[in-house]
Amino acid sequence: MTKLTPYILGASLCFAGAASAQVLVEQFLFEDGVGTNLTAATNSVGTATFGGTTTVAENASGDMVFGVDATNGNYFNNGTLTEASGYSVGTLELQYTVTGYDMSNTADPSGASAGFGFRDANNTDLFLFRLQHQNNSVRLQHRIGTTNTDLFDFGNEVDTFTTLALRAVANLGTDKVDFYWSIDGAAESSSLGVTIGGTGLAAVTNLRTAATLNSTDMAAGDFVSVESVSVFYTVPEPSSYALIAGLLGLTAVMIRRRA
Repeated sequence: MTKLTPYILGASLCFAGAASAQVLVEQFLFEDGVGTNLTAATNSVGTATFGGTTTVAENASGDMVFGVDATNGNYFNNGTLTEASGYSVGTLELQYTVTGYDMSNTADPSGASAGFGFRDANNTDLFLFRLQHQNNSVRLQHRIGTTNTDLFDFGNEVDTFTTLALRAVANLGTDKVDFYWSIDGAAESSSLGVTIGGTGLAAVTNLRTAATLNSTDMAAGDFVSVESVSVFYTVPEPSSYALIAGLLGLTAVMIRRRA
């Protein structure tokens, strides 16, 4: 039986640790000023924008506030990702930070929600990562298709944290998403390897915002505030492909010589 030599083992380790490049492709910092609507928020890096009509707007603290919208109702909108057609390998990572919520006012105890995710060109949500008001508590969920999965139950209707940092890392090659969350800078918790159905992640074209803001589900005074939203694209660097090819060739030669 052929044994793996230190050279082959080294090649395998190098393959696993091949360099990759992370590129920031969209970033909304919500620093445009009090009253700036989400549809007018500056994307400081990419070209994605949020359209439609909503009362979601920036407050004096530089947070985008999702509150009840008795006029327009729910806000579901897409921003076409920069170079969306070019994302077929590697990962797309969605990051956003929640700075607070209050769902304690009189409304449906299982109605209001707000969050972000990715969508394809056929207007199918690939996933959502959101806060959901449910059974007189607020829960962190992911939504895949029509299935909601609770990741964390905050156990209250008014926040008790300063920041909730959220990350969703979508692997375009495996159609799986890793979800991460951290409360006030604590170690991240996670739900890993969640499978996406439908058209698959390689078909992603849009940054999705989904918020249930109608006056039946959300009461006056209820809100979810978001500090920033970013999207990163990670793919092995071109030089890494050459390195990987060379290491594979070296491994094949060593195996033949040891056979």
